[in-house]
Order: sequence, then structure tokens, then C-alpha cells
Amino acid sequence: RHYFIQSNLSINSCKFLALLFNSCMRSGVWPWTTSHITFIKKSNKKSYLSPGSYRPITISPYIGKILERIIESRLRTHCKLLDIIDDAQEGFLPGKNTSRYLFKMLSSLHE
Repeated sequence: RHYFIQSNLSINSCKFLALLFNSCMRSGVWPWTTSHITFIKKSNKKSYLSPGSYRPITISPYIGKILERIIESRLRTHCKLLDIIDDAQEGFLPGKNTSRYLFKMLSSLHE
């Protein structure tokens, strides 16, 4: 559950969002298809003329982000129940990241 919704919306608003999100899931229609991308300067760059000197940030509608989190949570639970996530999976999992994977890979190359 999303903390903002739990703490700031009425129960009727939460029920409406649940109906809306379930409708999106059933129909496969995603109404939040537009996002805006803005570029933020990375610090300590000698020149800002290179595209690599900027970090793209996607600004999506908040309601769409909530549904994305719900979908991600459902998929993660489903994968755990079926035990289909490889133990070596490092990216996109809580407490793990691709840096750990790179470290493991480099360590094995040095052996």
C-alpha cells in the first residue's frame, strides 16, 4: 500500500482508485501514457556541452506511479510464490543491485 494514499485520502477515494486500477488491469488500458523528461546537470562536469553531462529524469503522473508500484508488488509476490527468480538475480530486487553483480563478476575473473 502506498503511504500517501493511506494517510491523506478518504476511504471513498481509496475505493475509487481501487476500482480504477482494477479496471486498468482487466482492460489492459493504461491512460497515463504521457511523461515529461527533463535533464538535470550532473555535478563536477568540466563541460555541459556533452549529453553525458546530464541525467534524464522522467516526470510521470503521480497516479500512474502508484499503479506501477501496485503492479510491481503483485509481480514480485507472484514470482516469489512460484520461486522463479534466480538466486543470482541482482537488479531490481530490494537489498540487491547491479553493483554487487559487477563485483561478483570481477572477483570471479580475477580468480
